[in-house]
Amino acid sequence: MIEQLSQQIINVCKGVNVQEEIDYILGNYQQGNFTYNETTERLRNLSSEIPCSFLIHCTLFVHYSRHQEMRNRLIEEGNVLLKLFTANEEDIRSLSSLGVDPFYELANTYCDMKRFDDAIDVYNRVIPIYSMSQIKYYKHLGELYKLKGRAELAINAFNQVLSLNQADNETRLNLASIYESTGNLLSAIEQYQCSLKYTKNTIENSKVKEIIKRLESLKGVHEK
Repeated sequence: MIEQLSQQIINVCKGVNVQEEIDYILGNYQQGNFTYNETTERLRNLSSEIPCSFLIHCTLFVHYSRHQEMRNRLIEEGNVLLKLFTANEEDIRSLSSLGVDPFYELANTYCDMKRFDDAIDVYNRVIPIYSMSQIKYYKHLGELYKLKGRAELAINAFNQVLSLNQADNETRLNLASIYESTGNLLSAIEQYQCSLKYTKNTIENSKVKEIIKRLESLKGVHEK
């Protein structure tokens, strides 16, 4: 117990010192005392001294995100964050202080580069351990699977979203459109009918009703 308590105290002290050093570096950068390259070098040196600090890697990720030419470095830091992230209290606090979601930004970077499989991998790695953003991650995962033509996986992802938030009508319409495109008219009609409860206005409501009417007509033809 004494050893565990001592280690906890050491970890707290390390965390405080790391935050103070980060604040010092970023403060001088914002005041114009450090150049971008000097700030980068200081943060990277700090990262080398404490390689397992999730907070330092978060800070580097955000630092790189402001400059397009640092995209490869951003990807490098993003993958380090994926390896280090355990969703403990300290990690969550670090993410909250950033103002951005590094996992979402990393996946978006891959998408901009047309590296859709890498973006899918990011979401599949983080979803099981980061429940706070599961709806957002599942939603984008479903859209990526849809883009890749992987209908069953897209359906599974969108159903996960709806299990967490029934009122997400955009996702429900996406799900309905996949069922429609794969010829599962019964499931498509069911989802479109459910979506009527959540349409935003009369125009959207009328459009969905027209789709339902068209699909019911097609379903009748197929049944004959």
